[in-house]
Amino acid sequence: MPKLYDENDDAIRVFVMVRNQLIFDPASGFAIDLNLVAVLQAMDELGITLRDDCLEKVMVLGRNHIEDRNDQVRERQHGR
Repeated sequence: MPKLYDENDDAIRVFVMVRNQLIFDPASGFAIDLNLVAVLQAMDELGITLRDDCLEKVMVLGRNHIEDRNDQVRERQHGR
């Protein structure tokens, strides 16, 4: 997960805007990815110019967020 350094500020701002814009697997009900359209729209709204760098960092944050969320769902499903 990217550290909270100044150079990650744009990615963190985008991620906060889109963290609930998830794509789900209909069969399992688990989140599988961030909605890329939402990420790109957030970057447009924030005027992000280094888009490739920002996108990469947002996707890393998204993967961590999705893993944590899916772990919580698994725990609830197994009654823990």
